[in-house]
Amino acid sequence: DAWHERRRSQHTYVAIEDGEVVGFTGLTSDGVLDMLFVDPPSGGRGIAKLLIAFALDHARAAGHAVVRTRSSRTARGVFERSGFVVDAENEETRLHGHHLPNFDMHIDLA
Repeated sequence: DAWHERRRSQHTYVAIEDGEVVGFTGLTSDGVLDMLFVDPPSGGRGIAKLLIAFALDHARAAGHAVVRTRSSRTARGVFERSGFVVDAENEETRLHGHHLPNFDMHIDLA
């Protein structure tokens, strides 16, 4: 229920290839890019970068000067290649009992 509510509370952008969902991300009303995901077999083909670019275009159109995200170690590189910079490294982050270090990042759109 919490996951569905999180998805409903923001704009969700979906990448579809050959009729199959291969990735998604979301953008909250306060300019947070949330939950970037690409299906692992579809990785390495630029889908994440396209999803980020699409979300940033919508953020600009909505008047956001800055977009923030919390990135996993895996996604950090694609965010940096898209222009995001690291604000903080969160080494002690835990989710459901698992250690999941991540990074607070932002991009200036102005």
